[in-house]
Amino acid sequence: MGETRRCVGCGIELPVAAGPTYQYINSSPECWALFGSVLAREFSDEAYGDAHRLTVDAYVVQHPDGQPAKSLVVHLIGLHLVLHQGMAMDAVTRYFQRYVASHTDYPVLLPPSDRGVVTVGFVADSPTAAVHTDRVWAWAAAAWAAWSEHHDVIASLVES
Repeated sequence: MGETRRCVGCGIELPVAAGPTYQYINSSPECWALFGSVLAREFSDEAYGDAHRLTVDAYVVQHPDGQPAKSLVVHLIGLHLVLHQGMAMDAVTRYFQRYVASHTDYPVLLPPSDRGVVTVGFVADSPTAAVHTDRVWAWAAAAWAAWSEHHDVIASLVES
């Protein structure tokens, strides 16, 4: 096996590969590329896109370093709304639009040192759309659980 690199965000270890990252997402190039491949699958096959909202939210909250407070809080709210309140994912997007239009202050939340044991790697090789969806839900639940110290803050922001 060749040289590997550990992602500074989620901790996944992947074979070293050159590539870009995103300025607000502190990840390794390998992790960013793997996330991109998951997104490509979700956008190219409607059956894989059922859990897209959770895919994005889980990835973002596992890579919080360098993100604006607004971005991190909004993605944590997304996880809260779907996983805790049972809101439909398409309704979450509409909720975000209203929330962002009416709020200007976002708390700065200290990221947990453990971001969850389930990462984008668990989802990337899903053999079917149904397995993909199940794995995204498990990933999102693990990512949300890692932020348990801030669950009350997120719940209070949703209630405001």
